[in-house]
Amino acid sequence: MNLTLMLASCMVIASLTACGGADTGAPLTSTAPTTSSHIAAIPLPSASSQSALPPSASPGVQALLVARAQWQAGGVTNYTFSYKEGGGYKFAQYPYKIIQVTAGKVVSVDGDAAAAQEPVYQRLTVERLFDTIQKAYLDAASPAGAEHHVGVTYDAILGFPANINTAVSACCDQDHELEIINFQITL
Repeated sequence: MNLTLMLASCMVIASLTACGGADTGAPLTSTAPTTSSHIAAIPLPSASSQSALPPSASPGVQALLVARAQWQAGGVTNYTFSYKEGGGYKFAQYPYKIIQVTAGKVVSVDGDAAAAQEPVYQRLTVERLFDTIQKAYLDAASPAGAEHHVGVTYDAILGFPANINTAVSACCDQDHELEIINFQITL
């Protein structure tokens, strides 16, 4: 097992145990995001890296590793959620689309299997969203990324990214946001 993944898993288990949350009896749905993070200070270690989490890792990178480990520990591969994506001041007006994932692959968008084959939707599995976040942190940590801002909120129970917000600069309403709600595990 990857040492980084093992450390992140231990941190999740320890925090759940310390807070009395190991056996919550929570339903198989979740809408309680709690972890927020911002600009990454260093590049994120690759998934194949066998090194431990660098002590200088930014809080955003640390939160990403913990959330990804939490998600992977759950073993969830079949789920549905509603999502919307866009940028600017009209984000609140964008409609939600219902995404169905089976065996880790997008199989339906608003009940349409053909639409699910479009690349724009194939990137909407939780694993691929983690990859998107990782890339955003790498971009923000690059020399050209000084103006890149990354904000992510993770679900407190399952670890999936509930809200991803990236911006090229802090001004001018040039942000891009993706929001996930109504997440449900399916059989």
